[in-house]
This record gives sequence, structure tokens and C-alpha cells, in this order.
Amino acid sequence: MVYLWQKQYAHTLTEMERAITLDPDNAYGYAYAWRAEASEVLRLNPQFSLEVHKQRMPIKDPAVLERHIEALRKVGLK
Repeated sequence: MVYLWQKQYAHTLTEMERAITLDPDNAYGYAYAWRAEASEVLRLNPQFSLEVHKQRMPIKDPAVLERHIEALRKVGLK
């Protein structure tokens, strides 16, 4: 959360992915942080695509990658 408050969005995303990997059952508890991240992503890149993002993510475990994409989808990214 400190990274998010300091607007260090790359670190925020990394730490949120790590948190979800460590505790996937609590992934939705992180939704408020993801919403802030999503609005910043869209501000910086209005053409953002989850499909492109999915192809570029270095997450090797397909289940973890799908949880990540689903979390982003739930906060409004497409």
C-alpha cells in the first residue's frame, strides 16, 4: 500500500501480484488498491488492453495469471 500511496505504480502492481500469489483466497480484499491502479493505467494509456497485458506479463503459472487478469477485469479494465 505504501507504493500505491507514493504513486509508485510498478512496485504496487508487483507487490499486489505477490500478495495474491501468497493468499489467493483473499484476492478480492485487494480490490480497492487495484481500482486506483486501474484508473491510473487508463489515464496514462486509454488504449490499454487486457489481452496485450496478459501476453506481456511474466507470470508463468496459468492459474495465477488468470486470477491477475480477472482482478483487473473486476476493477474495470478491458
